[in-house]
Amino acid sequence: LVGSGGLLIIAAACSLFTRLPTHPSLSISPALSAWWYGVALVCLLSGALLGVAMGWARVLPDELGWIKVAHSHLVVLGFVFLTVLGLMQGVLPTLLDAPLSSPSLTRTVFCLLPFGVLLLISGLVLSKVLVQLAGGLVLGCGLLLCAWNVVRTWKSATQPAPPAFFHLLVSMGILLMMVVSGLLLAVNLQWTPPPVRVGQLHLLAYSHVFFIGFVLQSAFGLVMVALPLMISKRHVKHHKKRRLFHAALVTRMERWSTLQLWSVNLGMLGLIAGAALVWWVPLKSPWIPLSAWISAFLLVIPIGLFTLKVVRLLGSTPEH
Repeated sequence: LVGSGGLLIIAAACSLFTRLPTHPSLSISPALSAWWYGVALVCLLSGALLGVAMGWARVLPDELGWIKVAHSHLVVLGFVFLTVLGLMQGVLPTLLDAPLSSPSLTRTVFCLLPFGVLLLISGLVLSKVLVQLAGGLVLGCGLLLCAWNVVRTWKSATQPAPPAFFHLLVSMGILLMMVVSGLLLAVNLQWTPPPVRVGQLHLLAYSHVFFIGFVLQSAFGLVMVALPLMISKRHVKHHKKRRLFHAALVTRMERWSTLQLWSVNLGMLGLIAGAALVWWVPLKSPWIPLSAWISAFLLVIPIGLFTLKVVRLLGSTPEH
């Protein structure tokens, strides 16, 4: 089943090579956009092929270690990271009703980040710490330039930023924090024993903060932009009526957005606090599961709220 699913993913990824986004609002060339999304799709194809090989037991036991590392990082770092971040930058001019502040910075980011991703994945697969550090530094510099460009655009915008923008802005900040943490983790492991004790709970918190802080927040922001637009285009042909219907859908989608944003951020901080507690209290201390349950409760609120809004929006019509 895993191998067959992998083949379907490979087929879908191959078909996407003819539909790469171009993002004309970002003032980048189609070739640069093709470089960004092409690397993302090649990473997805490579990760899926390795997944099929593992699912169908076509991997030697001695090779399983590096193949697992390559499989997970090609899909998550190579495909998810680049695709989500690329789409985020594509919708930001629409959200802020202004082009990004510096087209040259945007082009630099689109050049740097795919190269940094490939460099970091190569270092992880080959277990070369210097290559990992170089890839992490390239990623960090690219993300810093990207965040600086977005913040400058936000500060110079004449209209208030919508709630979806803050989901995307926070997710970008979390991503930058994750890259810095990864660099520090790689440096920490160069000593025996490491100066800072890092256990399984810390690594779990690290990975979950990435998925919650970056992927979930980005999904919230992107869906808040795309769904009202898709529904209004599907139901209304007349431009003026569509604009009014779209504005009503956006208003519904933005309800309780402050609670949604704060809850997901507090839930994410709870995971970090639970992992940090291990440095001060015993592993069997009740404070650790308590922080985990509090985090889970805080995360259920925004996910449930957002799901409810999406379901209600899908059933919307111009008359209602």
